[in-house]
Amino acid sequence: RVLFRSLRRAVAIDSNFAMAWRKLAVSLGNGGYPASSLDSAISRAHALPGRLTESERLRTDGYYYQHGPGRDRAKAVSAYEALLARGDTAVAANNLGALLTDRREFARAESLFRADMRLQPNTAIAASNLIPDLRADGRQAEADQLIAEMRKRFPRNTVWDREALATMFGDGKYAEFVQALDTA
Repeated sequence: RVLFRSLRRAVAIDSNFAMAWRKLAVSLGNGGYPASSLDSAISRAHALPGRLTESERLRTDGYYYQHGPGRDRAKAVSAYEALLARGDTAVAANNLGALLTDRREFARAESLFRADMRLQPNTAIAASNLIPDLRADGRQAEADQLIAEMRKRFPRNTVWDREALATMFGDGKYAEFVQALDTA
């Protein structure tokens, strides 16, 4: 909430602060706000390419084409691949991995998620994106091991509960699933 308020203040002070608009769009998307709010913020950032560095522009383009009104998976992939080519993995690895998962390119997505996990060990986003890929690839034991590891490292993150529930359901353990769901 603090970041969200700070971003709102920043764009109120400078309506041409393109990166604040991009980060606001990401915050709105992550916060589950209406798509129209996200679309408005990322469109504003996308309309200000002259106020961005090349890496910032590619991040903005990637997000605009991945989540905004300009949805175009190929253009999003291109922007994130260009970021990777520049050596910028902070945003590109996880977001490109998610796009490749949508394309069912699980091996390449996995390598990007794992790279992101190594480069940003204090965040859990890439791990939460990798678990369903492992499950889809029939590597449930690895998914379970990653869930257990992430529970220890990020005990307050509820993603691990959701993934454990998905595993129970997928394994046909419906009674156990219902009981765990009721407990959650």
